[in-house]
Amino acid sequence: MTRRIKIGKLDDFPRGKLMQVKVADVTMIVSRIGDHVCAARDRCPHMGLAFTEGPGACHFADGVIQCPWHNSRFELCSGKNLDWVTGFMGQPTPKWSQQLLQLGRQPAPLTTYTIIQEDGLVYVEI
Repeated sequence: MTRRIKIGKLDDFPRGKLMQVKVADVTMIVSRIGDHVCAARDRCPHMGLAFTEGPGACHFADGVIQCPWHNSRFELCSGKNLDWVTGFMGQPTPKWSQQLLQLGRQPAPLTTYTIIQEDGLVYVEI
């Protein structure tokens, strides 16, 4: 069963800024991109490590988030994988070592959530 939960006002989400929100035991990364708010689980699908707790800081620009652990890049709104394990802890790695870092896992998308915007309020469906 899907639940609709208020996560804030539209003004709580500045354009282009990545925010962490916890909803019903799920930690999400949320951003306002243009006029739309997008949300995804705060876990990289490669090894399940948090984007917001990695070495240094995660990189987020133009709606794309990069995993601080393995440099995988994803579109936040769609969850689409753009690059799969191209580095280690923010550093690029040679092609030959990328297969080792992939640990046999295939590219996977982010887990995304449906966002509803109504009357200046933002809700997520989980």
